[in-house]
Amino acid sequence: VISLSFKTTSTDTSTRYALVNTSGTVNLIKSTSWGGTWSIVSLSDKTRTGNLLCNYFINGTDDGFSGGEDGILLKTTNGGSDWKLIETGVTFSFKQLFFPSATGFLDSGIAIADDGKLYRTTDAGKRWRPASSIGNYKSFHFYDRTNGYGFAVGDDGLIARIGWVSGKLKIIKLNPPQIITDDFTAVSFSSADDGIVVGTNSKIYKISQGSGNILLYPVTNSPGSGS
Repeated sequence: VISLSFKTTSTDTSTRYALVNTSGTVNLIKSTSWGGTWSIVSLSDKTRTGNLLCNYFINGTDDGFSGGEDGILLKTTNGGSDWKLIETGVTFSFKQLFFPSATGFLDSGIAIADDGKLYRTTDAGKRWRPASSIGNYKSFHFYDRTNGYGFAVGDDGLIARIGWVSGKLKIIKLNPPQIITDDFTAVSFSSADDGIVVGTNSKIYKISQGSGNILLYPVTNSPGSGS
C-alpha cells in the first residue's frame, strides 16, 4: 500500500481509497465497506501517464486529489466516481497532499514534492509555487483538517509548524532545545500540543508543547531504540 485516504462526509463515513503497487503497476482502489472489500477504479489512459504516489479527500466534501510522478495530479468532485487530469505544468513528483476544508480555503493546498520542498496552490492544484526555500521535508500531518493546522518533519531533526492564518499559508521552523540529528520520516499529532514523530532506525519521539517550547522525548522500547 502506497497511500490511504478516507472520504468523510455527513452521509458517507465508510468509503476508503488506497494506492497499491502490484507487480510494478500502481492502481487506485476503492472500498465502500470500511475496507472490507476493494475494487480497482477505472482511469482513462490519459490519466495514467505517471505513477500515482498519494491521495487525499477534503474533509466533509466529495472533492479529492491523487498525485504522482512528473507532476501528474487527478481531481474528483463526485466522491471518486470520476477523475480528471489537472494540467499542473510542473515536473516534480507529488509525495503528499493536503487541502483544508474551511470556507474560503477550498482552493488552497500544500504538497511535499520529491525534491523535499513544500509547494502551495491557491487555485485547486492548477498552479504550484514553492512554499519553502530550504529543508528536506519528508512528511506532514494536520490535526485540524478544517482550518489546516499541522506539522511537517524532515531530515536533520527538521520540525515546522504549518497553518493558514487569515487565508495565508504560514510555515514556521521550530527549534527544540535538544540537539537531534535524526532524519524524521513520519509525524502524527492529536492536538497542537501532543504528537509523535518517527526517525531513522525506527526511533520514535513524543512531542510536547505544553510550555510553549517544543520538546522531544525518546519513546523507550521502540524498534531500533536498543532498550
